[in-house]
Amino acid sequence: WTIATGTAGTHVFKNTTASKIFQGDASLKITGDGSNLTKLTQSLNTAGGTSGKLLRNTVYFLHYKYYLDTSIAAGVLKVSIEDAGGTEVTNNSLTASSTVNLSSASASQWNSSTTFFKTPEALTTNGPYQITVELTTALTNTKSAYIDQMCVAKPVQCGRGGPYVAILRGEADFVKDD
Repeated sequence: WTIATGTAGTHVFKNTTASKIFQGDASLKITGDGSNLTKLTQSLNTAGGTSGKLLRNTVYFLHYKYYLDTSIAAGVLKVSIEDAGGTEVTNNSLTASSTVNLSSASASQWNSSTTFFKTPEALTTNGPYQITVELTTALTNTKSAYIDQMCVAKPVQCGRGGPYVAILRGEADFVKDD
């Protein structure tokens, strides 16, 4: 990940506190100061980013979990897929983004955000594409949001012309015969 706006150790942290990790060994922690619009990016299909590559005319889903220590007064979190110029992937007026008003979110529990999107027939050549995590409204001073289980993947279509479905791990692992 690249910090585009904000400072490591002030606004952006690698969290290893177990109660604030949904899955794995760490989560992203963003701490507000009341004014900084923290922004992180990760390039797709590059050696320095991730090997994932967007295909044209393909349905994807974007999912992540977020956690707040306490209720907050302000903060809007946006996660999107953009080209290198910062333009969101759009097809038929539907954008590859999810926006969450953190002041309306439940505190002290994991919340989920998921959106489905379809890439256009002609993808822009302004690459590489990137995942962008940003605050579009500053987070309340000294308050923190934790982000985990971020995923962009292709869902499964149920039958010809049917809906698309994506299943992700919950708080408990799947077991045989679930």
